[in-house]
Amino acid sequence: MTLSADPGSGTELPYPVPLERLVVHDGLLLNAHRWQRAHEYHRKRQNLYYQALHQPGIVYGLGVKVISAPDSIAAQYRDGRWVEVQPGMAIDRMGNPIIVDRAIAFRIALSPKEIPVTVYLVLSYVDPETLQRNSEVELVPETFRIDEKSTPPSGLEVELCRLQLSPGTVQLSPSGGSLSGVEGGNVGDVFAPQINQLDLRYRSPVGVRPQGTVQVAYMQGGNGGDRLTASNLSCLLQAFVALDPGMRGIEEVASVTWSNTENSEGLEESWEMTATRQGLVWQGYDLIYLSYNQALNTNEAQQASLRAYVGLGGVIFIELLEEETQVDELSFVQQELLEAIADIGDTVELQEVKTQLNEELAACEEELNRQIQEICASIEQLAMNLGMSGAHLGQLSPWHPLKTQPFLFSALPKIKQNPVRLFNWGGVVLAIGDLSLAWGLESGLELPREKIRNAQELGINLLHFAWRRRHLTQLQH
Repeated sequence: MTLSADPGSGTELPYPVPLERLVVHDGLLLNAHRWQRAHEYHRKRQNLYYQALHQPGIVYGLGVKVISAPDSIAAQYRDGRWVEVQPGMAIDRMGNPIIVDRAIAFRIALSPKEIPVTVYLVLSYVDPETLQRNSEVELVPETFRIDEKSTPPSGLEVELCRLQLSPGTVQLSPSGGSLSGVEGGNVGDVFAPQINQLDLRYRSPVGVRPQGTVQVAYMQGGNGGDRLTASNLSCLLQAFVALDPGMRGIEEVASVTWSNTENSEGLEESWEMTATRQGLVWQGYDLIYLSYNQALNTNEAQQASLRAYVGLGGVIFIELLEEETQVDELSFVQQELLEAIADIGDTVELQEVKTQLNEELAACEEELNRQIQEICASIEQLAMNLGMSGAHLGQLSPWHPLKTQPFLFSALPKIKQNPVRLFNWGGVVLAIGDLSLAWGLESGLELPREKIRNAQELGINLLHFAWRRRHLTQLQH
């Protein structure tokens, strides 16, 4: 049955083709063709059910271990490239059961020339109807196929393991456990396999099909901050499984760049068309991260790309870190003044001091609000250029999805001393504060576990908002 991508989910679902059932009546001649059609209906119905509710993967078993070359193998193939796939069961994307009923010896034959190559060992279902067989046989087992390949598994393949294969002579080894019976090789770490060691970290178990899959990207800035941004976003996506089991995040964070439209003048395709086409290319991403400076310095062509992207349901997440603004300092002074005023209380002798502190607090709050309004006004203008609208200065209502779905926030979390501030204009979200720095481990912040969890939960709200906006928008296209 033909498959089609479900808008906004990132997963493969059956294309809506009605099933056809054989009409049975008295006197109907039952031949082989009609028998096959009748059974094909039930098979397609079962596969349809599985594809709609489940995701493919390994049910149990199917371990992979390094072995010595079998004695029956010719001498020229007796080397350190042999593995053995253990019995077990898997189910592919179509819902076909793949049953390996015996241990299978397999030789990794791929031989890189100069640099190491990633090799994938995959398992796939083989329909017996596609095989030549003796016509007199009444029963034929459904079978399987084991392959090695240098490209990631396709939708109909189940990954058993992968490894980085070095050029030249190869001696495979496990990444954990003992290596009895095999000469050479070192036992390594299963969580950090080395070259020529089996890597089983990417095996997928069967499970419930996620409601949706979120994929994010960041705009390249050409500086050292790109790596930190990618790491923080990846850590947030990893937290999806634990914090929101109904969703799944693709942990590999992509990077995008602006297309070069400077030299398009005079060409058959105008710069407007080039920029719009680039925005259409980005539509596979639910969210694209931009720094505040990147967003502030976009030109007309770049805004055309962003306009096309948000028009298809994408979300632009703009972040202004505390160190890039005076808001951090003013918020700190505000907090200090509030604490000092609270300490004075109703002490008569200090009422004059309290009055002065209140005046300083009012001036501080006025300046703080002015700076925040200036920041919001600049992004609001960008949002208007992209065709977006929203509350004045992007204020969030108490029931805004960013504050309620799936996690409820009556007040946004504090990362350092100050709370994160969020603003929204349609497909544009602005964060003032160090929200993304609290998602990962490389920012240098030594935050308590509670703050990390609060920041990640708010980040999940952001990703959920981006996915749902894109999903609901694409349902109307």
